[in-house]
Amino acid sequence: MKNDVQAPAAAQLWEKFVGLSAGPKQILRLKALVFQPTTKTLFQECLIRSGLRMPNGKAWTNPTINQGLGELRRLELLNGDLACTPLLLHPVAVDALGSEQGGLMVATVRRAFSVPDRPSSYGYAPSFDHGLERLLRLAIYANDEAALRAQSALFDKLNAPDSVANFLPALFWDADRGIALGIFMIREGLA
Repeated sequence: MKNDVQAPAAAQLWEKFVGLSAGPKQILRLKALVFQPTTKTLFQECLIRSGLRMPNGKAWTNPTINQGLGELRRLELLNGDLACTPLLLHPVAVDALGSEQGGLMVATVRRAFSVPDRPSSYGYAPSFDHGLERLLRLAIYANDEAALRAQSALFDKLNAPDSVANFLPALFWDADRGIALGIFMIREGLA
């Protein structure tokens, strides 16, 4: 029933996305791959350093990013935290990876939001690292088995006794990601 209620809203949001000009569309694609909310400053730095270009070929600047973010907020494609609205996370992430700049966007997110591979100097790991969640999700969307295995091993190392096996299905609450579960089942020897 929840999906029946969300379908018209998701379709309306998708139509807004399809109608976007190239600049705001590129921003929303990157936002969908970033997945979790970030500060505006962190996102601006990520986009400026990405190598992605505005439609006119010029480099992104803070004012041009702010203009795009403003348009996306007015259209309600970004929420109050400047994150991609949940109903669009999956379809826009898939669209981003199918775009000409998809590979560059994946590399940008991996570079801008890397995760330490060991516990802090105080001898403990955070109980859960959202950056690791972002990179697990990105590996699945990018169909990058090597990255998924590496991020899964890191998740297991930093979050023991919890494992990615218990966490992975919840990571895709917004979409049916058969590939994620397929890779998970192969990894766990269940397929």
